[in-house]
Amino acid sequence: MKHLVRLRVIVFMLVPTMFATGCATTQALWGVKHHQPVSVPSLALSPQGDDILVRYDDRAVSVQSQAYWLFASTNRTKNVPPEFVTETDSTGWLSIPVAILDTLNRTNAYGPTSVDDAALQLTGGISNHADRVWLRRANPKHADSVAAGTNALGTALSITNAPPEHGYYWRLSSSPPRYVSIADLPPERGYYAASFGDQFTLWREGKDVGTYVLPRYKTHAQTTVWRVALTPFTAATDTAIDATIVTIGLVMMGAGGYGM
Repeated sequence: MKHLVRLRVIVFMLVPTMFATGCATTQALWGVKHHQPVSVPSLALSPQGDDILVRYDDRAVSVQSQAYWLFASTNRTKNVPPEFVTETDSTGWLSIPVAILDTLNRTNAYGPTSVDDAALQLTGGISNHADRVWLRRANPKHADSVAAGTNALGTALSITNAPPEHGYYWRLSSSPPRYVSIADLPPERGYYAASFGDQFTLWREGKDVGTYVLPRYKTHAQTTVWRVALTPFTAATDTAIDATIVTIGLVMMGAGGYGM
């Protein structure tokens, strides 16, 4: 049993290393860049009222601002970026309020920003044992809500077992039903939104319009003859790196007394 536990620990240590280094040379050759959102989106309704401009910060190598039309990009293929636009004239634009419902610190541009990361950090910050039990219990007995820390602006967040009748919220889980909410009230009319991780939910006149994911995608350098020619050699290098990592793992297992 101890051998099995140790084997699992070794695999847990080595697999991330293989993913981090195993394709490094090929990705460097092709200039692969992984883009991810690192800010709360800013939303604005166009003067015509027919679409919403989404502005956010994108990070690959460095952080840069991006903007795209929300409804025009709704049916885009997964992992394919929307058509980014440049908007300089903001005359007549109507800003849409966006409530932050997570505890992520986005001042660190290299920090995690996914919905799963946000949920893990939010629930992990709850230290009270009774509150942690309440989060998992289908029929809670002691409360309808628990405190869940504060967002980046210092505003208090709560986790409830029912969404507010008219308010900002994010469904944290469906079984048992749990929702993150904030005391601030949205406007009675028009659009408003709630941000959680790299996603946001949009409402209009109190009705759910939809939940949207900020773009995550990869870009690479232009295809050239020399990149195509060198790819088999870099792939061989990647394979050699993976083989070396596996060998190290086997040596570690042998040193630990694994015998057949």
